[in-house]
Parts: sequence; C-alpha cells; structure tokens
Amino acid sequence: MPWPPLLLFRVAREEIKMKRIVFVLVLAVSCVSANPEAQKVRITNNPDVVRGCEFLGNVLRCCAEETLKLRTYKLGGNVVYIVGKAVYIHGVGNPGLNGTGEAYRCR
Repeated sequence: MPWPPLLLFRVAREEIKMKRIVFVLVLAVSCVSANPEAQKVRITNNPDVVRGCEFLGNVLRCCAEETLKLRTYKLGGNVVYIVGKAVYIHGVGNPGLNGTGEAYRCR
C-alpha cells in the first residue's frame, strides 16, 4: 500500500484532471449557437462595412465564429467587425478564431 500522502496526492491529481475535462466540455458546448437568427450575423474585417453603423459593444470569442455571432445577436447587432489579426486555434470544440470583435447594428 502506498504511503498515505502519496495516495492523497494521486487522488487530488485525478480530481484536477476531471475538473479540467468538465471545464473544456462546458466551454465547447457554450460555443455552439442554438439560435438560428444569430446565424444571420455577418462577420467582417473590413472597416468600411461598419462605417455609419451603430456600435453596440465589444464581444469576446472563445472558440468558433458562432460565439461572436450569438453574442452580437444578443446585443441587437447584425455585423461583427473583427479587431486586429485573427488567431486560429484548434483543439476541443469547434476550431475557429480567438480574439475580440465589435458588435454593430447596420441598416
């Protein structure tokens, strides 16, 4: 039988591993848009597209483009302007862009 402190360390390490798995799964599920109206939100990196539109706020993206679309839709917007360079990430969940965008309502 292992020495008790080593056994406790092993149990704690497994518990941390399980918490990480649960966190990643929750994050992956939260990136999926369940709202079909959010699919209509346009994503652009062209500043001319949002010129004259109403700025609604900044939106952060954790994984797929669907996150930006959903967050923009919830603010009442229909266009997301990607700020800065796009950084592609791959891993658990949908591969996509990571970074920030600006939500706009354009007519």
